[in-house]
Amino acid sequence: MNYIYLMGVSTMLFAIAAFLDMGYQCARDTARTLPAIILASIVNVVMNYFMVQKFGIYGVITTSIVTYGVLLAYRLHDMRRYFKLKLYRLTWIPIFITVIRDIQ
Repeated sequence: MNYIYLMGVSTMLFAIAAFLDMGYQCARDTARTLPAIILASIVNVVMNYFMVQKFGIYGVITTSIVTYGVLLAYRLHDMRRYFKLKLYRLTWIPIFITVIRDIQ
């Protein structure tokens, strides 16, 4: 049960990154997904090599969160060529409430 929340964070990052993958498909430019996947794979392998030995399952979870975070950041940056994404300040309030509530 200790790992469920952190794995949920990892899953949410992956889901958002997968949603942004649809931008490439709609633009019929699916070859642009490859650099993001390669970067995320390199980050994953390198971090797993160092983190799993020291932190065990928490290393795996941390690596997963960082990997999907890198993938999401890359796709958010790259998606600007296809469409504009705006996150309003009010959007962040429920996110912060959820994070604070679940940390306690």
